[in-house]
Amino acid sequence: MTHVRALAVAGPDQAAAVQEVDIPEPVAGQVRVRTAAASINGIDRSLAAGHLWGMPHTFPVVVGRDFAGVVDRVGDDVTSLAEGDRVAGVYTAMDLHVGTVAEAVTIEAGLVVPIPDAVTAEQAAATGLAAVTALDLVDALKLTADDVVLVSGATGGVGTFAVQLAAATGSVNTCWRSVSRNLVQVGSSRASRYSGWLPAGPIVRVVNSCRSTARAFSSIGLTC
Repeated sequence: MTHVRALAVAGPDQAAAVQEVDIPEPVAGQVRVRTAAASINGIDRSLAAGHLWGMPHTFPVVVGRDFAGVVDRVGDDVTSLAEGDRVAGVYTAMDLHVGTVAEAVTIEAGLVVPIPDAVTAEQAAATGLAAVTALDLVDALKLTADDVVLVSGATGGVGTFAVQLAAATGSVNTCWRSVSRNLVQVGSSRASRYSGWLPAGPIVRVVNSCRSTARAFSSIGLTC
């Protein structure tokens, strides 16, 4: 075991706080990554607020799902990565215990990918959950150049990636946002500011599967 500092919840009535936690040494098929950056998503906010204890969990629960950093130890049978590689990844297990807002994380090698040279650790750590969620949504729509797409909440994490991925299909992008931001720069054909509720109605079928972060990178024109 290795002791690291992490943002973690020690018990059901405790607030998230920086504390020491143990992480295992990597076994066959795993790597340990010294974390350079991590991101916070909606699930992390809910966890820190104590709303997720109905899910399987073991305290202490470390906050975070996305991360980027440098491989500093490689388990047996891992040939795709080496010590010193810059990588990013997403922890996808639904049981709550391991998290990524920590000095290091031990994770299956198949859940991390090399970071392209043009991408910073901060940018890579912000890609994970938001990008693959947007990718699944755009894939589910099967967009063509004849389609017009309305992206609601286009300035959020998922929305920003959805704008870019939809634009890459050649479709016309119309975005609604509640905060000021120039979405045309990231691929929107038109952006309107709107702070009310959208009317309910049939929108899209959500695909509940998680694809590799590498695919999200390649879909926005970056190569590993």
